[in-house]
Amino acid sequence: MKKQLYIFLFLLPLVSKTQSFSTKEQFQIDSLNAIIANPNSYDTTLASSYIELSNILYISNLDTLLALSLKAQHLMQKNIKNGRVKNKKRYKKYLAYALLNKGAYYSRKGNLALALEFSKKALVIQIEISDKEGEASAYKALGLDHKNQSNIASALKYLHKSLKLNEVLKNEAEIASCFNHIGLIYLDQKEYELAFDFFTKSKEIRDNINNPSALSQTLNNLGLLFMNEGDLEEALNYFNKSIIIKEEQNDLIGLGISYNNVAKIYYLNKDLDQSTSYLLRSLEMKNKLGDKMGASITYHNIGKVNMKQGNIEAAKLNVTKGLDIAIRMGYPVQINTNAKLLAEIYQSQKNYNKALEMYKLHIEMRDSIASEENIKASVQQQAKYEYEKQKAIDDT
Repeated sequence: MKKQLYIFLFLLPLVSKTQSFSTKEQFQIDSLNAIIANPNSYDTTLASSYIELSNILYISNLDTLLALSLKAQHLMQKNIKNGRVKNKKRYKKYLAYALLNKGAYYSRKGNLALALEFSKKALVIQIEISDKEGEASAYKALGLDHKNQSNIASALKYLHKSLKLNEVLKNEAEIASCFNHIGLIYLDQKEYELAFDFFTKSKEIRDNINNPSALSQTLNNLGLLFMNEGDLEEALNYFNKSIIIKEEQNDLIGLGISYNNVAKIYYLNKDLDQSTSYLLRSLEMKNKLGDKMGASITYHNIGKVNMKQGNIEAAKLNVTKGLDIAIRMGYPVQINTNAKLLAEIYQSQKNYNKALEMYKLHIEMRDSIASEENIKASVQQQAKYEYEKQKAIDDT
């Protein structure tokens, strides 16, 4: 790394000096740090630089997302209070982006209520100042917040709002992102044809824009789709393509997800040693990053491997860890999967009272996630999107 980055790291010791970046990213980092180090930089330029820098650094150090967003937030709040009236729209614009990034941080850390709060605050500001691009970003953030709470109807509503607005703005990168996230919802709902359609649309766009990290996400999700359909060879092919990109990008968040997915392939192929190896690599990254949701998922998967190996006590220990995190953070999907496996574990130990308790919790969460309302909402939102898309074509 160049000298300017080390100057910044002295001020913000959250970023490891051993991080590796692509040539393009290193150029961006050096340029942004030059702006930050320049005492003549305008405050709006500084805030923008803090936000852009956080968007590069967070994939390998999640804490930078909060630290840099707070710098931008405090700077803009000071200027809104004391700055020139004619510049307040610009101050509010960057304040809103800082709040969105804070929401993304708390979402990954497992504080879903706080994530939703910051996304809502950002949306209010974006609407107030008529920042359509920012409004689309806030709608997407709200969609992801509701998805994490298994509120599928609201998740799809906000994601389709973001998609529609980005289509008007002709923002290809964000259109691809919306396609990707909507595809994930349909995958969770087992609407595999719709999921494949949206993932394919996302990949077609991302193949043609220079954003390797984004492409790696869609490749990973296509792997998930093929795995769910039983095509393990094709799934592993997509996972490996995704991992190659993530390793090049030093995307620790993405690698933690991909290693977990590869572990599932080895588990299904009955190679439990390889499965365990990938799960432990995944868990190490998720714990290092403070990724609570990811850790809950991985503890559950380690427990499944323990069960297959006949190590019931280890299985109970790991799945209980996964359930405790899920309950504490309010993740319905992870509460469901961990409770179901714990019911099986207690059943095998003839602890029928605990088995019944876990089974009831599993049923409660399962019915909430796969409710008729959620399924109906997914179908209605897709039908509405297709209708409005066709109507726009017919009206031209």
